[in-house]
Amino acid sequence: MLIGSQSLLSEAPLTAHVRIPNSEIRTEFRKWIQKDFNSRMTPERRGKSVELLTAMVDGYFSEFANDFGTFVLKAVPQRIFGSVEAAYQNYVYAYFSGAADVVKPKWTTVMGVEAGDGRVDMAAHSGARGTIVEFKRFGHPVKKGYREVERLRLSEGTTAALDQCDTRHYRAMLPKEVKIVCEYGIAFLGPYCAIEARLLEWDDGKGWVIKRKYTAEDDELRRDKTYCIT
Repeated sequence: MLIGSQSLLSEAPLTAHVRIPNSEIRTEFRKWIQKDFNSRMTPERRGKSVELLTAMVDGYFSEFANDFGTFVLKAVPQRIFGSVEAAYQNYVYAYFSGAADVVKPKWTTVMGVEAGDGRVDMAAHSGARGTIVEFKRFGHPVKKGYREVERLRLSEGTTAALDQCDTRHYRAMLPKEVKIVCEYGIAFLGPYCAIEARLLEWDDGKGWVIKRKYTAEDDELRRDKTYCIT
C-alpha cells in the first residue's frame, strides 16, 4: 500500500510503503472488505455473482470475460483499493465465495493457500472439476484512458499470471479426484481488467493436456470494444 506525502523542503512527493504486519490484522482487513462488499451487494448483484461463478468454473471463457470485466468497471471501488493487489484478491474472493455456497453442486473455495512452490490466489473445486485463478494488479498513475500501452501491460500481466500456474505447480493443491481444471490469469489496471484462460484435462499417459484456450489476443478484442481504445 502506498501513502503519499509532501516534503517540507521541496515540492517532490514522498512515498511510504505500508504493509499489514501480521495475520490478525490481515484478518480484520478482510472482515472490513467483506463488510464493505456486503453493503454494495444488491439482490441483482448477488444473482449476477452466481452467474459469473458458473461461467468461470464451467469454462465459458468469453462470457466470463465480458461479464467480469463489466463487474470490475462498474462495481469494484477503485478509490478504496488503489493498486493494492491483496485488496482486489479479497474483494473478488468475497464475491465468488458467497456464490459458491448457493450453486449446486456446491463448490469449495479457498484463497491464498500453500500450493506447489507458492501460494495460489484463489481456487475452487467440486467433484472432478477444479478452477485456479492467479491475479496481477498494476498501478495506474497515468490516467489517460485505455490506449495501446494499457492494452500491452494488461496482456503481459495475464500471460505472466497463467504461466505462474505452471511454474509454481498450483494444480498440486487440488484433490486427486479433480480431472478437469479451468485456469485463469487475471490482470487489473485501474478500472480495466484483462483475462486469459485455458481448460486442461488429465490424461494418465500424458499428464495435464490443454484442451481449449482463451488467449490474450482474444481478450484484447473484447477490451478494445469495451474500453474504446484510443
